[in-house]
Amino acid sequence: MALTMGRTEDNIYVRAHIRESWSVSSSKNEVPAVSPHASSHTRPAIGIRPLIDGRRHGVRESLEDKTTQLAKDVAALISSSLTYPDGSPVRCVIARTNIGGVSEAAACKEQFRTENVGAELTVTDGRGAFYRANIEEAHPRHCRVTVVERTVAPPLWTYGLHVAVAPTKNIDRTEWFLEKAAEVGIDSVTLLRCRYSERREVKMERLQRVLVAAMKQSGQARLPQLAGMTDFSDFIARPAAADCRLIAHCRASELPTMHTCYPRGSDVLILIGPEGDFSAEEVAMAESAGYRGVSLGRTRLRTETAALAACHAIHVLNDE
Repeated sequence: MALTMGRTEDNIYVRAHIRESWSVSSSKNEVPAVSPHASSHTRPAIGIRPLIDGRRHGVRESLEDKTTQLAKDVAALISSSLTYPDGSPVRCVIARTNIGGVSEAAACKEQFRTENVGAELTVTDGRGAFYRANIEEAHPRHCRVTVVERTVAPPLWTYGLHVAVAPTKNIDRTEWFLEKAAEVGIDSVTLLRCRYSERREVKMERLQRVLVAAMKQSGQARLPQLAGMTDFSDFIARPAAADCRLIAHCRASELPTMHTCYPRGSDVLILIGPEGDFSAEEVAMAESAGYRGVSLGRTRLRTETAALAACHAIHVLNDE
C-alpha cells in the first residue's frame, strides 16, 4: 500500500519525522560505517547514489575512480558527524556501482530497499489511525511512502466536547485558542457570528492548518472538526446532540460554576461569546433552547481564554 503526502492529498498528515533521531557528533575518532552489503542492519541508513556520465568510449571510464572515491568521502564525512541516539555512527550505504543508466538506478533502488536505506514516518489520517510507513520518494512538495503497519489509536476521552466561540477581532488570538484546544483535547469547534462580533469572516484554510499542526505536535490521531462562521440564531435553532448545553456569559451577577452544571461523562456543548459578550437577547434565546448559564470564574476573561478554560475544565472534571 502506498500513500502520497502533500498539500493536495486527502487527509494524510505526517505526525513524526524519523524513527531514529540523528545528532551531530564532535568526535573525530569514530570509524566511518560504510557498508555496501550489510543487509542485516535494522536501523535506517543513509543511501549514497554516485551518479556518473554514462557515455562510454573513455568518458565514463575516466570518471569511475574519482566518482567512487567522492562517494566514499561523503560516507566518511556523514558517519563521522552524525550518530544514532546511542552514540554509534550513522550507517551509510553506497550503491554497488556508479549510476549512469536506468538499469543501474533500478539495481540501486533494490539494494537500498533490502538494506533499510531511508527514514520511517508515522502518519495519521486524522480519523483515529496511525500508519507506520517508509519513504519511497521524497519531493519538496510531496512525499511517497509505503505503509508498513496500521494502528488504531484508542480515544483519549469518551465524552463529546464541542465549543462554539465567536472569533476575535485579532485573528491571532483565535488561532491561539484553536492550537491550545487541539493540544488539550477537543472534538468540535464552531465559529459563531453574534450581535457584538467584531470579526464577521475568517479564512478557514489557515485555521484548519493550525489544527493540523497542533494535532501532530500533541501526538494525537484525531483532528478536531471545525465549522465555519454561523449566525448565532441559526446555530441555536439546530438540534444539539449534547446532553449538557451551557452558555458562558456575564449578563447575570450570580451564575453556577462549571462543576455544579456539568454531569461527568456527558457530552457537552459550550457557547463562548465575543469580546462584547452575548447580547441579552442572545442569552434569552439560548436559555429558551435549553442552554444553562455558567460562570468560568471570578474574573472577566478574554474570549480565547474563556474558551480554553471551558475546554480544560471539562477534562479536569472528568478526571476527578
